[in-house]
Amino acid sequence: MEERIRVLVVDDHPVYAEGLRLLLERDPRMEVVGAAGSVGEAVALARELLPEVILMDQCLGAEQGVSAIGRIREFLPSVAVIMLTGVPGDDAVAGAVEAGAAGMLGKVIHPAEIIRSIERARNGESLFSPAIVAEVMRARAGRHLEDAERARVARTLTQREQDVLRLLARGADSKTIASRLGLSVHTARDHIQSILEKLDAHSRIEAVVRAGELGLVRT
Repeated sequence: MEERIRVLVVDDHPVYAEGLRLLLERDPRMEVVGAAGSVGEAVALARELLPEVILMDQCLGAEQGVSAIGRIREFLPSVAVIMLTGVPGDDAVAGAVEAGAAGMLGKVIHPAEIIRSIERARNGESLFSPAIVAEVMRARAGRHLEDAERARVARTLTQREQDVLRLLARGADSKTIASRLGLSVHTARDHIQSILEKLDAHSRIEAVVRAGELGLVRT
């Protein structure tokens, strides 16, 4: 007889967790080894019980279930984690993909689909469509490029230019900037012009918006 799949259920709603456990244990292929109600408890039980698949609620009180994946993978690298959510929005799906989850299922789903998903995840399959994974990877690459651009611009700005940029973001004009920083108005304008060139901006407003997009100032 084929060994049953060891499943850990993680959900902070005891009634739902118990219902899921009963549903799974009706299937001779499933063995629910335990249930947890928080990220900390999930990590501890995963270490103790060594499940093959974890069904993890997306929201565990004030915590996010995906935050447990990396911690569990440190000592159980082969475990497959399936996220459960009431409303699988784009951000939730992207977060699950990036965290290394095997998939994401809505909480309102046919029991047979849950069983199939557990089997597929245990066998190393991704439950996410290739299109979704590709979209998340493109977004991640875009963020990496943004981070690189932020670092590049930050390196080119002098400390004085960064001071000037922060004042520009607060709506200060050349005279105010000169007064605040102990500069001549002419020098303040030179710094502003240099900032525009480094940010590839055509106006002070555009420079502030660009700096805000790069996270260099708060707008």
